[in-house]
Amino acid sequence: MSSIGLELRVEKVTFAAFLLAQVAVLWAIYSGLTNPMSILILALIAGVIAVVVTVNFELASYLFVLSFLFNQDLTSGMRLRIADLIAVLLILSFGLRVFVTGEVKLRKTPLDIAILCFLAVLGLSLVNAKSVMFGTINYFRHIQLFLVMYALYHCLNLSHFKKLLYLFLIIVASNALISNVIFIASGGGFRSFGFAGNEFTDMVVPGSLICYVFYFFEKNTKKKSVYMLGVLNFVIALFATGTRGALVSWGIGFVLTNLVLMRQPIVKKGKVIQWGLIVPVFLLALGLAFRYQTSHGVVSPYRGFVDTADFRLALWHLAIQSFLAHPILGIGLNQFMRLVEVYPSVRFSILYPFIKGLDAHSVVLNFAANTGIMGLTLLFILFYKILQESWQMYKKYKWTSHAPLTLSLALVLTYIVYSSFYAGAWFWSLNGFEFMLFLAMLLRLRKELDPRSEKLNSSSLGFMSRS
Repeated sequence: MSSIGLELRVEKVTFAAFLLAQVAVLWAIYSGLTNPMSILILALIAGVIAVVVTVNFELASYLFVLSFLFNQDLTSGMRLRIADLIAVLLILSFGLRVFVTGEVKLRKTPLDIAILCFLAVLGLSLVNAKSVMFGTINYFRHIQLFLVMYALYHCLNLSHFKKLLYLFLIIVASNALISNVIFIASGGGFRSFGFAGNEFTDMVVPGSLICYVFYFFEKNTKKKSVYMLGVLNFVIALFATGTRGALVSWGIGFVLTNLVLMRQPIVKKGKVIQWGLIVPVFLLALGLAFRYQTSHGVVSPYRGFVDTADFRLALWHLAIQSFLAHPILGIGLNQFMRLVEVYPSVRFSILYPFIKGLDAHSVVLNFAANTGIMGLTLLFILFYKILQESWQMYKKYKWTSHAPLTLSLALVLTYIVYSSFYAGAWFWSLNGFEFMLFLAMLLRLRKELDPRSEKLNSSSLGFMSRS
């Protein structure tokens, strides 16, 4: 690296530290922190973190995955989490490597056109927005998600992604264990999510599918035991959260996984049938042992007990109505969460106090309402391209040592797609970052394993061997 490039990098890192320190100070003041020493300490910590993660992208990526465990909002209702701050630093570090030091060369991916068209239509939908500022902020959030994906894809090699995957499994399994202990200690008296909050359920399903797949390909007996214990740990955690949508998603994913494994040439079919029966029986035994004691709903002074399923049906109905009223570009990105500004009569609904400020609780219907047929079409195209790439990768390498990873990624990304029809928040905050992590891993795996890009990899990815 040239001395000029190094000086520019130092200047950029200094600027990043200063910027994050300023943000920390403003947040402290905004949050009501008045002790000057506390504000100074917070600013110093923020500055040090900025320097470290901006210089060391790999370390930043580990912190990024670790931050999935912390669901706490750092602000008063703006839904800003630790992962959001680290994501900004990842993007800053990525920009530093591309535009300042030249360590990273931008490369095309098979999803580029679909992503660009998708983002373009999201921006275009803002012409119908009643609250342009609210929609614009959400639009920048979408851009941030894909920038994180591109940053991870360009700056990490496959070995780092494997480490991130194991880290993901460890933190999710640890949180699942904590959640299970709390749930069992309470006698199943309430829903338990551990430290990670509601987003935890969208981490448990991928974690269980990955461990289940790895179990059948692993030769080492001890590691096989660890993977199967992980599966059972995740199954208990799913039951402990009491999230019905997650249980449905896991059930679909579990059946699909077993069907694929039955056709896998390396895996023994007898083992697949055996565990394909044992795991559901284990889940049934949990249900009989604890007999879920918590309810999914609230008590309304007008209707008595109202199940959360009624909320979801009401949101879906409103989303469909919004789509039919504005079929081309929708009501504007993120406007469904402020539906009363679009349809003032909604406030007279009995369920309005319980559903105001919520999205449609369906990625597909949410984009249908907010961005119309144009946004929905491009969302489906993006999903189709993702599924196409993931399953082609698995089919291509199902006879090799890469089969467990390619199959796991294909199943996880398929889960994200099918759950988007009835649940999910895969383009928002922690769930969105999780989605982008697996998507970046798939694209990186494709890049390094594709024989057609061997020469390209050897010439343009030299920085990987130096990092």
